[in-house]
Amino acid sequence: MATKTKTKPTRRCGSHDHIIQTQKLTGGVLLAAGHVRPRAQDLWRYDGRRSKPGWPPAYFINGVFPTDIVGANGRVKPNRRRDRDDTLNPGYRHDLLLDLEKKRQDEDGVYYKDQTITDDEKAALIAVLKKLPWVAWAGVTPHGVHAGVYLSGWMAIGHSRRLVVWVGEELKKAGYAGPLEIDVPPSVNSNRPSRFLERFAFFRPSARLDFEAILGARNA
Repeated sequence: MATKTKTKPTRRCGSHDHIIQTQKLTGGVLLAAGHVRPRAQDLWRYDGRRSKPGWPPAYFINGVFPTDIVGANGRVKPNRRRDRDDTLNPGYRHDLLLDLEKKRQDEDGVYYKDQTITDDEKAALIAVLKKLPWVAWAGVTPHGVHAGVYLSGWMAIGHSRRLVVWVGEELKKAGYAGPLEIDVPPSVNSNRPSRFLERFAFFRPSARLDFEAILGARNA
């Protein structure tokens, strides 16, 4: 009598839905690696399959790249670069990945990450984020919350800080008073998936933020 072989359940990578959605929206590819200091030949196109070397991904390159950067095997082609100028649309971004965390101030006035954050504090923030119709997703990380916003088109990265600050103002208008807050520098600079999220608290792939209307209003 033949025996059945048990197969391990597929463990989805953090931010799986976001990665797939980003590739659909942009027509580009996101590059992943199994360790945090990858060489170009260590990178491969993320497609959600566990067969890739170094699964699960431990690192994502900051940016979306044209599809021809990878070969038929899904790996970055030999001698192809993966720098900022080689991305699909250099100098522009299509989404925000917001890093929200709890901070504490020491006696010298320096702020640092407060790791005493609780699950209830994270849940309270996610509840407010869910009320904002242009927030596409949110989920908890070990030390806070990550949230994603898809923009209505490609936005020049020079506008990123103004838009991130606007999001913080909208959180306050929605009634959120802390203790978590947006960590502005990584939220401005990051255009890569969150490797921490195995699931989202909510996912609205059709949500879009009209950044042109917001930036125009702030300039008026």
